[in-house]
Amino acid sequence: MTLVETGTRAVIGAVFGPARDGETSYATRLLHHLTPGMLVSWDRGFGSND
Repeated sequence: MTLVETGTRAVIGAVFGPARDGETSYATRLLHHLTPGMLVSWDRGFGSND
């Protein structure tokens, strides 16, 4: 899973591992890259997870 800047397409962060861990597990490992003022567009139903 990657966290990418939309305008420049710069990769901010990336994580990977076995599929059994699931996308929400990987997403939480990318949160430390976010800063105030960033807008994040989630996909795959992340809004329904804690």
